[in-house]
Amino acid sequence: MPNELRGAAPAVALALSLLMWACALSAAPATPSAGETLYRRGLLPSGEPVQALRQGGATIQGADAACVSCHRRSGLGSTEGRISIPPIAGAYLFAPRAKSLEELGIPFVDTARISHEPYIDSTLAQAIRDGIGANGRPQLSDAALSDR
Repeated sequence: MPNELRGAAPAVALALSLLMWACALSAAPATPSAGETLYRRGLLPSGEPVQALRQGGATIQGADAACVSCHRRSGLGSTEGRISIPPIAGAYLFAPRAKSLEELGIPFVDTARISHEPYIDSTLAQAIRDGIGANGRPQLSDAALSDR
């Protein structure tokens, strides 16, 4: 083997093993978790679509009711006109009350609400199932809905 090719052999071997590893990972797609399916597609573990009640009494379901529709794929929320959708990423939900996000060491997000009670597993489950916040009150009051 010429000297020029001998030096390249380890790099070629590494490239081939990385290529085989990448092919193995891409061969079998991972099954999404129930939480991911609910968040992204609006489907319950049973496969039935989630149903949600919007302002004005409109019922939406499935992908239209998926969390990602308002809170974005990142979970960092959004703003549209006067409507402010808070972040629901764990760092924001489980954070204790604070004067600022900086005090908590959490990146600034315009729609973050730092004055809420911190969620725990049981209050988060109640918020998802029943729309009840960590403070035990409905997350959206009738006044908040009529103001939208």
